[in-house]
Amino acid sequence: MGKNKGMIIVQKTIEENPKPLTWHKVDNELEERIFFTCPNGHTSLLEDLIVPWNILHHVNKKGKVRPSVICFSKGCKFHDFITLQDWTS
Repeated sequence: MGKNKGMIIVQKTIEENPKPLTWHKVDNELEERIFFTCPNGHTSLLEDLIVPWNILHHVNKKGKVRPSVICFSKGCKFHDFITLQDWTS
């Protein structure tokens, strides 16, 4: 588990090269997708970060994501609880 429990993730707009510790939401008529970039610069769909155990993440009204988020990019060791700053549900 990481050392930064309750880490704040800064909201970001869609860019080709998002900065580490950012997130952005893409809404369309069918679904809502959340993209997260870990501290090591790996960007993934939040649902892609849960694949091995099929754990469903939940974002509460304050933007807290539970359970913890793990980056599965090769060699990445990011695993921590995150909060999506400026989250609106």
